[in-house]
Amino acid sequence: MSDIVKDAKALGFVETLLHRRRYIPDITSRNFNLRGFAERTAMNTPIQGSAADIIKLGNG
Repeated sequence: MSDIVKDAKALGFVETLLHRRRYIPDITSRNFNLRGFAERTAMNTPIQGSAADIIKLGNG
């Protein structure tokens, strides 16, 4: 399990490079499918969200 998922479970959210937060309430779900989706979301959000932040900065 990655550090990002561990942090998301502890904090309940993940952040992008510009500190935008995405809350992930299902990260501690007992339902395997919901938890799996939340874990994948926790791993993807910092990458995709940070890319979006950079694009926004570039567009002014």
